[in-house]
Amino acid sequence: ETMMLASVSGSAAGSAAISGVVNTLVAKNDVRAQVKEGALLKAGLTAQGAAELGGGAQATQGEILVSAEDETEAINFAGGLAAGSSAGVGATVVVLVYDKTVEASIGGQGSTRATGNITVSADALDDLYLTAIAFGASGNVGVAGGVNVLVFTNHVLAYAGGSIQAGGNVRIAATAESLLVNLAAAVSGAGNVAVTGVAVVTYFYNETKAYAAAGAVIEALGSITIA
Repeated sequence: ETMMLASVSGSAAGSAAISGVVNTLVAKNDVRAQVKEGALLKAGLTAQGAAELGGGAQATQGEILVSAEDETEAINFAGGLAAGSSAGVGATVVVLVYDKTVEASIGGQGSTRATGNITVSADALDDLYLTAIAFGASGNVGVAGGVNVLVFTNHVLAYAGGSIQAGGNVRIAATAESLLVNLAAAVSGAGNVAVTGVAVVTYFYNETKAYAAAGAVIEALGSITIA
């Protein structure tokens, strides 16, 4: 997903100029690849199974991949510019709220078999940019202020349950990579009084988990990795 939101307000006057922007972006994203409870999955054939189908004693290599991936870039920009001979007031309020869940899973009480590898993976990549600029200029009084609020919650989960047997490797992995930029700038200029103020709030919560579910039985001829 690529989300871009930009708003700019500007004013100029011979006496008093006031300019303001309120910019809000709220997004919720769920990406899930799931094998539900009690499901039966088979990939590839054992030598015995191949022979039963008339294929001789040749086994075929089969793999099972349960994968959820998501990449997000969100850009939220606002600017408030004001210039007046007696008073110039520029203000911005910018809010970005983003909630994301990426999940790859194999439910319990089922059977998952592959002659090759079995992989359960969840991957998330996020770039969030929140930028606000406020400018106020006047020959007498200049005021500029900005409030930035960035709230980001991230849940990346990979897990497997039930009976799992692989002729190769079993891998359960979850990865999350996040870049958050929260920038606010306020500039004011005046012949008598110049006032600037900036408030920046960032809340970041990340949960990245990879695990075997309770009661799972995992067997592999190769390696078993939970990362």
